[in-house]
Amino acid sequence: MSYEIYIVNKDTFERIEKIQHIENINWTDDIDNVFISFTFSCTKAYLVGNWIELYEKDDKKTIFYGIITRQPRNRAEIYTYSGFDKGFYLEKNKITIQYRNSNISNAIKEACKEINVECGTIPKIDYTVKKIYKNNTVTDVLKDLLKIAKEKGLKGNLYFDCKNGKLNLYEYALNDSLKGYVANIYRLNTFDTVNSFDITYSIENMKNKIKVISSVTKNKQTTINERYTTPENENTKKYGILQEIIELDADEKQSSETIAKKTLSELNIVEQEISLDVIGDYNVRKGTITPIKKERLNIDDYFLIKSSNHNIVGTKETVSINVIKANL
Repeated sequence: MSYEIYIVNKDTFERIEKIQHIENINWTDDIDNVFISFTFSCTKAYLVGNWIELYEKDDKKTIFYGIITRQPRNRAEIYTYSGFDKGFYLEKNKITIQYRNSNISNAIKEACKEINVECGTIPKIDYTVKKIYKNNTVTDVLKDLLKIAKEKGLKGNLYFDCKNGKLNLYEYALNDSLKGYVANIYRLNTFDTVNSFDITYSIENMKNKIKVISSVTKNKQTTINERYTTPENENTKKYGILQEIIELDADEKQSSETIAKKTLSELNIVEQEISLDVIGDYNVRKGTITPIKKERLNIDDYFLIKSSNHNIVGTKETVSINVIKANL
């Protein structure tokens, strides 16, 4: 793959200048973050606050737009820049906002509007939210809104992404043909190039008991009503109780039992996380579901890429990824 970086207009992303003599491009994403972070080095000074475009010229593909937030310089007159995509503003801004039975899709857009971040692809989410957020980062508000939607029965797996200069809410996407280049000529299956690996098993995120509640306030007195609690299961016996509380509006019509059992099925698992170093390209990124079959790792299944760290030197792109078993 052959990459170029341009200085672009911060509003229109129109190209202003191609950056020359680029070294060591690195970018990272994570399913738990709303942003991409990046670094690159070159021999020319650019101001902090400039916007850049990372572009792959063989496929004519913009990988992301981002803002330079830091600029160290060493004695060899090499400037190493770092920054983030538009998600930087979601992380750094706090808001206070009240929702009164707002449609969650609209609630997401309202939160972004508070800080002038444009929304791109936001699917229609008909579930509503009634909540006040005080002095929360926009990121925390967005994550909580998505969590509420899932608790109320939202189907599909969604994640936030800002690579195109807007906030998007995408579904996980299947890609069964991830490739990497050797010497920019030979194209290989990414998972035939595994250099090193690490496999971890964990119960740190397990929730094996789900309690659904609602609250009613009358005459300044609040009453908590327990609507449904999942029964004891093998994992509560084996690992002890690891409980999650889901609070619903008092007038919520969704079945509390259905919500609890759905949440339990997603969270009552021993996570298997696999770290791999491979040769890849920009398609090896968060939110991608891909088949991995490696006899020496004793795995043959579909996995979700949770995070990726891309290191680009010349035409060689190595990627460190963390994957977990996909919930298809």
